[in-house]
Amino acid sequence: MKLPPDGYSSSGSSSSSGGDDGASSSSKADDDADVAPTTAAPNAPVKASKLKDLGSRGDMSAARLKLEATRVADDLKIAKFYMNDGNTQGAYLRYKDAVDHAPDDPEARFGLAQAASKLKKTDEAVLNYREYLKLDEEGDHDRDVRQALAKLGAPAK
Repeated sequence: MKLPPDGYSSSGSSSSSGGDDGASSSSKADDDADVAPTTAAPNAPVKASKLKDLGSRGDMSAARLKLEATRVADDLKIAKFYMNDGNTQGAYLRYKDAVDHAPDDPEARFGLAQAASKLKKTDEAVLNYREYLKLDEEGDHDRDVRQALAKLGAPAK
């Protein structure tokens, strides 16, 4: 049988060879005394060191700008994945977030209009299809937008 190092008691240990039912009978004082040693001294308790401030309360403008630069592209990528996966509600929310951050992005408008149309949000779909045409009248989805508006019974204006 090995004995614990000086300054440690085996009475607070939760592993015993006897019939222990899993419940620990150690008190708070035993738990405080039974901490792992540091490399400074063999019997010294581990002392908490102050955590580094990684900017949680400081100026986050640089980090925020970096996030905002890729946010819309990330939202569009994930929204397209959701649409292809059949998760129209998830795609709708991602497209809506993209439009909130970049209202002049024609791809975001087109995607939001498609998702809204599939969710039977006709008024919102028509509004976003029309916004797409204002932003990019001769764009990649021009023909699709005009067909969708006709199907919804709304003129392109």
